[in-house]
Amino acid sequence: MPQEENDALRNGTPIAMANAQQMLSGYLMFAGSNAAGGDDGLGPVINISSGNRLLFVNQDTVVQTPLGKISIQSGSGVLILQTGDGLAVLNLHDNSRNAVTLDIGGTTIEIPMGRQVVISNNPNARFDDVNPSPIGYREISEQNVGSKKAFVSEFSPLSALLYVSQWAKSSDKDKQLIVKRLLKSLAAVQMMGLNRKPFKSSPKS
Repeated sequence: MPQEENDALRNGTPIAMANAQQMLSGYLMFAGSNAAGGDDGLGPVINISSGNRLLFVNQDTVVQTPLGKISIQSGSGVLILQTGDGLAVLNLHDNSRNAVTLDIGGTTIEIPMGRQVVISNNPNARFDDVNPSPIGYREISEQNVGSKKAFVSEFSPLSALLYVSQWAKSSDKDKQLIVKRLLKSLAAVQMMGLNRKPFKSSPKS
């Protein structure tokens, strides 16, 4: 990454963004400056009890949700989507292994770039019934984690682009740098997945 990008991404200023698509009720931000510090040495902590967030963090950050704790390493981009029935965590960009993980009652699930985890409180849940996202998916595996059900799958980079491309023409330099990184990673994931089975979406989406 060029030095000017490193300098910009270390800036802790939050970036508020308009909601061009109603499903994205949150914002793109640098976690850190307005996130509460953790007492366990894990860095800033953000509490998200409902709604959706697109996060690009400039510090190692913990996100607390009703269904699990998300740990995000500095420089990673994550999309978090929630409904009353489910939580989806999508890794849009990272710089190393285990950069994005989800802890569910002491069980940790790694979320590599290009993959998502969907969690439900219902241990008998079907993926399409609890998936809060219209983003395409394929190659699902599932497991019971305590009283919850976890689904791991690939997600469609082209579908995910809908959540970041709305800011691609922003005049704000910091926003442009973040979007550039996210788009580059999604394009790489798309290329690696060519010539494989097609993505599909949940019927209710």
